[in-house]
Amino acid sequence: KPPENVTVASARTGIRVLWDPVTVEDAETQYNVYRSESSGIFVKLNAEPLAGHGFVDKTVRRGYTYRYAVTALPKGAPEEESSRSASEAMKYSR
Repeated sequence: KPPENVTVASARTGIRVLWDPVTVEDAETQYNVYRSESSGIFVKLNAEPLAGHGFVDKTVRRGYTYRYAVTALPKGAPEEESSRSASEAMKYSR
C-alpha cells in the first residue's frame, strides 16, 4: 500500500517531504524517498530505508523544480513499484 498525502514544503535547509504513515499488521514500515527533476526519472535519495514519515532534501538547487515519490515497505520486505505515491511539483527558491 502506498503512503498517502505526500506533500512538499520549502524548509530553511531544503525541501521537506511529508507523508501519512502506512500501517502494516505485525511489521514495522519503512520508507524510501525518490526525487525527479525535469527528466521525469525518479532517483532514490536515502541510502537506507527511513523509519519516520518525513524527510528533508538538502541537496536541492535554487531555481530547479522537483517532484518527490515515497514508497512504503514492511521492514525486511522487498520494495514494490506499486507502493509509490508522488507529490506535486515544487520549485525551490530559497
